[in-house]
Amino acid sequence: MTRDEALVLLTLAYGHHPALADFNIAAVNRVLDLLIQAEREACAKTIDEMHLYGFDDVREFEIATLQDAAKAIRARGQA
Repeated sequence: MTRDEALVLLTLAYGHHPALADFNIAAVNRVLDLLIQAEREACAKTIDEMHLYGFDDVREFEIATLQDAAKAIRARGQA
């Protein structure tokens, strides 16, 4: 879901057309940023810990690849 889609859903949930929304858009954007950041970190953490969940045959290079993937997910939040 994009930020714009989330804003539309939020405004419609309040019974307003998105163009007529009367709430602090900066606060809403901050909340959306925090939610996105938390979800991104949860995804990266899951990838970091995949070898702990029964993937006993994960080899050294695969662990490094998983770690690179987790770093890439986290980096998306820094851009």
